[in-house]
Amino acid sequence: MINARPHLNGSSCKDFADAYRAINAAEEAIQDAMRELSMNVFHGRNYQHIGRETTAHLEAQQADLTHMEDMRSMIRQLSRLRADIEEAIK
Repeated sequence: MINARPHLNGSSCKDFADAYRAINAAEEAIQDAMRELSMNVFHGRNYQHIGRETTAHLEAQQADLTHMEDMRSMIRQLSRLRADIEEAIK
């Protein structure tokens, strides 16, 4: 929840709506980045240099995939903020 609300002496509903749209764009950009990472960076072929005689390549890939969870967390936070802004301008 955010405490800010549009006010005559402050920001307008349009300003809040602009922020809402910017948050939407940020969320979409993170989702696009996640797609690129999963399809073009964090797939098995990019871990061949580590070697297959142990599970080190799988562990390295799993470590890299933690970045995806960080990005999912960012999306959840942005989604909550977007909902809060929407509530503020009702």
